[in-house]
Amino acid sequence: MKQKPTPKAVKSKPAETIFKPNWWLAAACGLIGFLLYANSIPNRYALDDIMVITKNKFITDGFKGIPSLFSIDVWHFGNVTLGYYRPLSLVTFAIENQFFPSNPNIEHIGNVLLYALTGFFVCVLLMQVFKKYNPIFPFLVTLLFLAHPIHTEVVANIKSRDEILAFLNIIIAISAFLYATQSSRKAFYVVSAIFFYLGLLSKETALTGVILLPVILFFSTQLSFKQIALRTLPFLVLIALFQVQKFWALGTLSGVTLNDAVNYPYAMFNAKLPSSFMIFLWCNKLITFPYPLSYNYAFNQLPPTSWTSSETWLGILMAVGVLYLLYRNFNKKTPFNLGLLLWGISLAPAMGFVLLKGGILAERMLYAPALGFSIILVWLLARITGTDLQSREMKLPAFLGRVAFSIPLAAIFILYSAETFSRNPVWYDDISLYNHDVEVAPNSTQTHLHLAFITMEQGNNEKDPVKKQQFYQKSLAQFRISLAIDNFNPEANYGIASVYVNAGKNLDSAVIYCKRSIEESPNYPKSYACLALAYENLDKHALASYYYNKAVELNPYDEEVLNNRKKHIQNTGLNLTLMPAEEANSAGDAADKEYLENKKMGFDYGQKGDFENALKCMKRAVELKPTSAEALVNLAICYGMMNDYKNNIETLNKMLSLYPNSTIGLQNMIITYQRIGDKEKVAEYQKKLDALNTGVPPVKN
Repeated sequence: MKQKPTPKAVKSKPAETIFKPNWWLAAACGLIGFLLYANSIPNRYALDDIMVITKNKFITDGFKGIPSLFSIDVWHFGNVTLGYYRPLSLVTFAIENQFFPSNPNIEHIGNVLLYALTGFFVCVLLMQVFKKYNPIFPFLVTLLFLAHPIHTEVVANIKSRDEILAFLNIIIAISAFLYATQSSRKAFYVVSAIFFYLGLLSKETALTGVILLPVILFFSTQLSFKQIALRTLPFLVLIALFQVQKFWALGTLSGVTLNDAVNYPYAMFNAKLPSSFMIFLWCNKLITFPYPLSYNYAFNQLPPTSWTSSETWLGILMAVGVLYLLYRNFNKKTPFNLGLLLWGISLAPAMGFVLLKGGILAERMLYAPALGFSIILVWLLARITGTDLQSREMKLPAFLGRVAFSIPLAAIFILYSAETFSRNPVWYDDISLYNHDVEVAPNSTQTHLHLAFITMEQGNNEKDPVKKQQFYQKSLAQFRISLAIDNFNPEANYGIASVYVNAGKNLDSAVIYCKRSIEESPNYPKSYACLALAYENLDKHALASYYYNKAVELNPYDEEVLNNRKKHIQNTGLNLTLMPAEEANSAGDAADKEYLENKKMGFDYGQKGDFENALKCMKRAVELKPTSAEALVNLAICYGMMNDYKNNIETLNKMLSLYPNSTIGLQNMIITYQRIGDKEKVAEYQKKLDALNTGVPPVKN
């Protein structure tokens, strides 16, 4: 009997290596995150901290004020509703103020601890996502993310805790969801939902979590598209609930959009789309080469661009390249592709702010995108050097022993850490921040404006009369540079008036500057308060009383104005809500009224796209005030919107003959010549603009 042949052994595929999370590495990330920002703990309040924290009565009330924080906009005590509903960070400030009233050091510790937690949970999440990779890979990615200097604004500025909390809560939510999916422990779905909602209560950027979740599920699980979509649906329900809560609290979802060239220049110059590609280019520049850094990129630091701008086309080419890479490698579940998607999705809020509202770039917008960039950087470096990130044998010393891989990585980490550590003290207070960053962003009208205000405050607090006048002179110089960059500048006009009032000199000029500020921005309460002080010092108490009441009407939360009005009533017995006859006669001039009416109607027509009627109103405004820089610029912009470049240029030439140092006039001239393709004229006016921005140009007052 023949023996049956033994069947050949079937070669089986080696089982894929699955790595368990390394909690020690995650803890090390948390510790490193804390150490990177430990030197920010001694810092004081800076930038928006005062308005958001110390001037928020509900925060200073501690526990008692917490319920009210769920029904207000972040800028409630600035008497404006921008649609920013972020109660969670405000609640944390109230808790800190309950035990440590107005103590910035405790609040800085809070930010640093939350950042350390972020480092821990980012590392944990990456270990879950890249479970087929050695935990050293997520660890190194997290280190680069934590050290990235672009985060200094978010961590070193207390107010930006909303950004930390939004990102941290979304990271925890996704991590809990992944754990529930991979372990079948359904209770963690509830944990995930809770943290997702906390993220929404932190800041609007958390909305990107509803896109990040399915993307991460696609890359880290074997779920089908249908399964991923079904599991994402509950988060859409949570977003709907959040929107209902927000509307119930604020009475609006979008809030008001301020019409000003400083914070919304790309809308004012009708250049949102081309400028968004320029901003996209700058976002990538700051992510890849974060130096020098600035807290402010307002008008005219990154000027509006047109379709003929090289920056616009470089941004377009970069965007097309990213889309091509994603299309070509869509089904490849590599860290590179995931990093690219995380970077792009996290960048969406920044691009949306430019594209939809015409708003400016801010470094805090690049906080979350830095994670995607860090994944890409470590992955590419490993591929270039042939480093196997999936090796089970490799421990941290072995990874670092690969010189071609470890030296560039260590160099980047050291450079990032050094810049972060040196940038933190710049955020010590407003004086330090503004004096430093005015050199970094010399073309921003706001950096000069902020420096002017803080220098004026130094003058107010100075006892030595000589030094006091020096501070006031420096403040006036900065206000005038701000006016040179942006002639339509109610804050700068108010600031000049304030210097005169505080110095007790040129009070008649202070009245003129206050009125100019009010003409430019009728709802700016500080100008009315300053005008009241000027009239009080001129012994025109009836006028002072009226303008105190007007200031309080526009902003009933300003404690300083309320106290000044109270003292004035006690001293004079006056409390007038109707304009006194002496002012009514001068303010009631028919030509002035007609000018203001036409200016407003022209702007309203322009906002609706009715440029024919806008043009009629703008022309009439110029007829009434032929030397008004504002009227001439508005008319020129209207011509430009109608593609009537001949009249656009003629009007701008007239304006520049009156105000040769007007950067807004020069910038409009550049935009016009860019649109008609005259490169020589673009270069000519760009040269003039650059010359103005290198020094202190003369300004007509």
